[in-house]
Amino acid sequence: MNENEGHRVRLKKRFLQVGRSGLCEHEFLELLLFYAIPRKDTKPLAKELIRRFGSLEAVFAADIEQLMLTKGIGESAAILLKLIPGIGVELMSRSLREGICLVETDKLQNFLKINFRGCRSEELRLLLLDRNFRLLDVLNFPGGAGALKVSATDLIFKILCCRDVRNVIIAHNHPSGNFLPSRDDVINTVELKSLLAKIGISLLDHFIVSGENCCSIMKIGKNNY
Repeated sequence: MNENEGHRVRLKKRFLQVGRSGLCEHEFLELLLFYAIPRKDTKPLAKELIRRFGSLEAVFAADIEQLMLTKGIGESAAILLKLIPGIGVELMSRSLREGICLVETDKLQNFLKINFRGCRSEELRLLLLDRNFRLLDVLNFPGGAGALKVSATDLIFKILCCRDVRNVIIAHNHPSGNFLPSRDDVINTVELKSLLAKIGISLLDHFIVSGENCCSIMKIGKNNY
């Protein structure tokens, strides 16, 4: 067993003994990269990724193309790194479908932050809920809040295609870092709320997500509702 193999064995053993809390950021990343890069020493590579992107979270949020610009990160390693947040979103979505009530604000906002993590352009999410506020489905659209105005009829049609929908929550992201709603955001939300009300569906809220910030348009623009 050479030095690199011995180090891998020791790091794996430490993880088994103490779990995630016993590893620092670059060690967690180093261990993960073992499974995409079977022979090379991944410690320098893990440290370079943390240095370049700034944090473990930022590494997982980076695009595959950005990750592959780091020397030593090939397609397989980049895909593995993107699987981590992807699996997190999928598991959270499944847990929500299994009965977590989406009027619980903290759980909802955490779900939205994870769902938009890594998005470099504006996107729109429609969360479809039943009469008991249980999540039925999440619809994704490009274009952010602009999609509300451009294709409101199409959005409503897609909502109606999902049975038992009684409530809707909208969310879109602001990659720029500004998490406050624009005037158009508020106007488009008011218009969609009115359209949905005519077919017996309640628009509960519209959130703007930017990084770890999450803003409710219903609260910011409450005088308009």
